[in-house]
Amino acid sequence: MAQDCPAPIPVCAGDCNTDAEVTIEELIAGVLIALGSSSLSRCAPMDRDGNGEVTIDELVVGAGSALQGCPLEAGGIYEVQVCGDERFRVHIQDSETLELAERILAGKEQPKIVTGELRCGHGNFNGPWSWHLDPATVGFADIAIELCDACPSFVEEELDYWLHTVARYCPWTAEIVRRVR
Repeated sequence: MAQDCPAPIPVCAGDCNTDAEVTIEELIAGVLIALGSSSLSRCAPMDRDGNGEVTIDELVVGAGSALQGCPLEAGGIYEVQVCGDERFRVHIQDSETLELAERILAGKEQPKIVTGELRCGHGNFNGPWSWHLDPATVGFADIAIELCDACPSFVEEELDYWLHTVARYCPWTAEIVRRVR
C-alpha cells in the first residue's frame, strides 16, 4: 500500500521502521547489512543511494541522524499514547497547534483530543502503522463524536473502512507524551 501513498516528509537516513527516529538497534541493523550478515530488507532506508548495499558513509549518515535527530523542514512530530500502551505519531505543521501541543506537554494546558484526517501510508513518521494523519489537518478538540474514536490497532485492522468511510481519527484517550523532533 505504501507505494500508492505519498509521504509528507522524506524518510530519515537509517530510520528502518519509519517512526522519524534512528535508534541504536537500527544502526546495528545497518552494520549487519554492511557486513553481509543481514538482508537489506531489514533496513532499506540505510541504503541512501539505492545501490543495494550499505556502505560506511551511509552508516555515518545514519549515526548522524541518531545523534542529531532527523531533519524536518517545518513543524514538529509528536508521539501520542492511547488505549493504554498503544502509540502513534502526528506531524503538526500549524504554528498555533504547535504552541498548544507544547503547552499541553509542559502541563500548562489541559490535555485535549488529537484529531485529523486519515491518509494511507505511514508518512515516514507513523511507522509501523500503514496510516497517518494529514499534517495540514492535525488539531486538538475538547470533544469529538464516537465514530472517530478507536485504538490505533483497530484503525490498522479495518484500514479501508477508516480511510474511506470514517476518514477522520480522534481517539478520546489520546495523550501527547513527547516531542520526537
